[in-house]
Amino acid sequence: MILESARPRYQTVASGSPVDTLDGQRIGVISELRGQLFKVKTPRFHRDYWLRVDSVRSATPGQSVILNVSKASLDDIKIADP
Repeated sequence: MILESARPRYQTVASGSPVDTLDGQRIGVISELRGQLFKVKTPRFHRDYWLRVDSVRSATPGQSVILNVSKASLDDIKIADP
């Protein structure tokens, strides 16, 4: 038997939502969803990348998606191409 509290709790993310790091840096906007992954469309001259939904600390409809890492640690969780 699996207890409800033992299950991972994934935040719901939506296409078009802005994405911020834990330290408040805006890194882009969600442009695509694919299973447990979402694609971050970045500003010009930066390569877009994918993140897992378990990297999200909070996601409230109509507000920014907040990641559970700082901008300095972002490269550790990026997925180039799923």
